Order: sequence, then C-alpha cells, then structure tokens
Amino acid sequence: MQEEGKYVGVDACRKGWVVVSLYEETAYVHIDIIETLNAAKNHFRKAKIVFIDIPIALPDTHTERECDKIARKILKKRASSIFRVPHINVSIARNYEEACIINENATGKRINKQAWNIFGRVIETRKFLKNNSEVALRFFESNPELCFYHLNDMVNLIYSKHISEGIEERRGILKRYIGRRELERLFSVLRDFPRNLLSVDDVLDSLSMATVAKFFKGSYRYIPEHPSCDKEGFTLQIVF
Repeated sequence: MQEEGKYVGVDACRKGWVVVSLYEETAYVHIDIIETLNAAKNHFRKAKIVFIDIPIALPDTHTERECDKIARKILKKRASSIFRVPHINVSIARNYEEACIINENATGKRINKQAWNIFGRVIETRKFLKNNSEVALRFFESNPELCFYHLNDMVNLIYSKHISEGIEERRGILKRYIGRRELERLFSVLRDFPRNLLSVDDVLDSLSMATVAKFFKGSYRYIPEHPSCDKEGFTLQIVF
C-alpha cells in the first residue's frame, strides 16, 4: 500500500492515542494504538494532513479561546464536547488543586477535572510539535463533533456518542464516505482490541477527523477564520 498521502485522525484513548489513517487511492482504513505521539513520528511524516482532538494553542489572557466560543454556538446541544481550555500558565502545575489556583489567578475561574485529566496530553502534543517542526506543519487541532457536523451536511447530530443510538448515528454518517464493507471490516477488527485499550467512540472520533481530512480537502472550515497565536506560536484555531 502507498504510505505517502495519508489523512490521519488522532484521539486520546485510555492507553495513549488511537490513530486512524485513510489513503488517497484506496478505501482501506488503518487503525493503530500508540503510547506517545513521538512513537508515530515517521507515520505522521508521511501524512498530508493530521487532525488531532486535543487543544494545541492555550489561552494566555483572562478570556477563553475564541475558537471554543464559536464551536459551542455551532454545536448547540452538542456544545458540552467543548470544554474550557486551561490557561497557558497551568503548564507548570504539579497537581489538580495547584492547576485550579493558577487558572483562577489568571482567568477568575477554576478548571474542571476533565480539562486537568487531559492536560498531560496537551503538554505532550505541544512539546512534540515544537520538537518536530516538519511534522507540525501537517497538524491541526480539530474536534470530532464538528467533523460529524461537517460530514452530516452541516446538521448537528441528535444523540450522544455514549449511547447505542449515537454510535449507530455516527456509523451511518461515516458509511456514506467509507463504505459499508470497509466500515464493517474495521469494526470486526475492533472486536480483537481489549476494551481497556480503547472504546468504540474513540475510533469513531478519530475516523470522523480522518474522513473530513480526506474528503473535504480544499473546503475545510476554520474557526475563527483569522486567528491569533498564543505566546509560544501555536494557532488558536479549530479546523474541521
């Protein structure tokens, strides 16, 4: 299989990251689990585009990121998938309570536990991109719910991904692009993965991003359209 020209979606999972790749000339879907982003550096080098569901740029003022505020307006009832991203100063926090104090001093608000639980992945991503400038050019912060919104003709989904109706809703949308046969093959492969490694929604999230990356190249949506950068040079923008 031609390894060049991949379209990749990356999402955090229990044991690291789930990486889903689509290819230019075939319908084949490749899935892998990696412990660290650095472990897949060569894989990412061969990608055209990598969409990752993790905040990359961090706010460095007292206000929250403009991209997150716009995303919530788009997603409406699904807006809960967009959480408030911690202030850049939280990067030095050693524990949750310290993170809350730092964030409150910078913004007037504490951070929720979900934001803290993934913050190590945020730091990992930023460090990886700073150390791999060639790969960084291919990486864009994305969001699965926004990707499904785009895949579904700019219509928000009805059900949560955490219930069976939501899983079927998302599979139905992806089937339009991936095809029934390849989607069924992918889910048969998933049955061989231990449940403590990843969940179905991890794969659906990664696949949604890879699908937008491949099938909507040239018509990605950027929020905001004219972004600023944080003080370390990362773009405060979500792409889908």
